[in-house]
Amino acid sequence: MKCKFLIAALISGVFLVSSPISFAEEGTTSLEILPLDEAHPRIYEVSDLNFGRHEVAESGIKISAQDDLVIKILDARKISQGWVLQVKLGKLQNEQKQTLNQVNLDVGKGRIQGDDIAGISAEAAHLTAEDDTYQTVLKSDNSVRGTYVYTIPKQAIQLTFGSDSSIGKYEGTNNWRIINAQF
Repeated sequence: MKCKFLIAALISGVFLVSSPISFAEEGTTSLEILPLDEAHPRIYEVSDLNFGRHEVAESGIKISAQDDLVIKILDARKISQGWVLQVKLGKLQNEQKQTLNQVNLDVGKGRIQGDDIAGISAEAAHLTAEDDTYQTVLKSDNSVRGTYVYTIPKQAIQLTFGSDSSIGKYEGTNNWRIINAQF
């Protein structure tokens, strides 16, 4: 009985395998690639700065960032022109809206990677929360275009604050901008 069932299954399988398969519909694939032609270079990603948790310390102690700062830039303009990347430090406030006192943020030079980095130079910046001006951290001459990743190592990013600051978790906003620049 098992043998008859096995023979019947084998014969059915032969008919299924040997039957022709036909397609009822056809489709096409298409792709259109357009040139990038933007008016301005742009920042498309900036990592956060995290300085972790610290016990109350004496003022002036330098605290390093916990992670590297990574900034990704795209310059896809048809006509090359110089640009600068700038940053402004916002006020750091805790949950009770108290402001961290005497904040200084030192951002050292990092490394740039990308398509053509010969015309890009890095600058160190010293930022304070009280200063409402932008400081340049990258400069590009008018000979470069492409995609760039600027990485500042965590050891080159240091924060200090005053001793009369209240206890709490402080957060603030760093404002980044790229502007077209003529040198």
